[in-house]
Amino acid sequence: MDRISQLRRGLTKDMAVLEIGPYFNPIAPKAAGWRTTVVDRADKAQLLAEISNTTDDDIRTLSANIEDVDIIWNGEPLDELCLRKNPAGFDFVIASHALEHIPDLIRFFTSLSRVIKPEGRLSFAVPDLRYCFDFYKPPTSTAKVLAAYRNRCAHHFPETVFEAKSCSAHVGQRGAWLREPFAIPQISGDLLAAYDDYLAYVKAEQNGMLSYVDAHCWHFTPGIFKTVMFELNCLSLIEFDVEWLEENPGSEFIVQMTRVTNAVGAGEIRERRNHLYRQAMGELTNRNPY
Repeated sequence: MDRISQLRRGLTKDMAVLEIGPYFNPIAPKAAGWRTTVVDRADKAQLLAEISNTTDDDIRTLSANIEDVDIIWNGEPLDELCLRKNPAGFDFVIASHALEHIPDLIRFFTSLSRVIKPEGRLSFAVPDLRYCFDFYKPPTSTAKVLAAYRNRCAHHFPETVFEAKSCSAHVGQRGAWLREPFAIPQISGDLLAAYDDYLAYVKAEQNGMLSYVDAHCWHFTPGIFKTVMFELNCLSLIEFDVEWLEENPGSEFIVQMTRVTNAVGAGEIRERRNHLYRQAMGELTNRNPY
């Protein structure tokens, strides 16, 4: 099954869809008859201007896919913006390669719990750190998600920006790659330049002049994603958990989430966590042939 079909699984054209950050690759485009409300970081004109300046010819050819943006999101409470546009709420939320950029995952999921209908579904495409430029970055933990929540992060931590700039890896010229044949990724980030950027970011933060710098702040494999989501749900910090997760031949996995209450005893939670952590460690251990 192709990734578009995976992301649309369970979606019908009578449903109200919220698509977050589609840019030039919408999964449920309005032009194809989907009842989609588009959320992005800029309006259509600005997105078109950005894509016209890219050096990637293949990406420039996709400019015709950019749709009118209904909601411009700059870190405000997402639920307030979305419900102002559609007070009845949404049946289906799609975010392809957006989740890993969001500074505060818990508050993001809390916003989604307010905009999505009780039986609604979240559908995400998430980069797999084993097959993209996040290869050498430390995997996400529940503790890191809690730190962002405690700090009410609207921007990334300076250390996150340093890590993103200094630890990026490539295979040849590629920042994402298929699973076979495997070549060992090489660090492409510049350590000294990343530290200069880090110091400038810290100074801006101290002076109250900080503006958003984009970065992957969360790094997942399928097992790590399932572990963190399960733990956050058990702690009653998010209402959702994984219904199904599938890998595909690319550098990502597709996951759908629904409202779940993991109201189980401590022993069952421990058993489930042991299983998930073993899966996650296996994925990390077997990711490369050193």
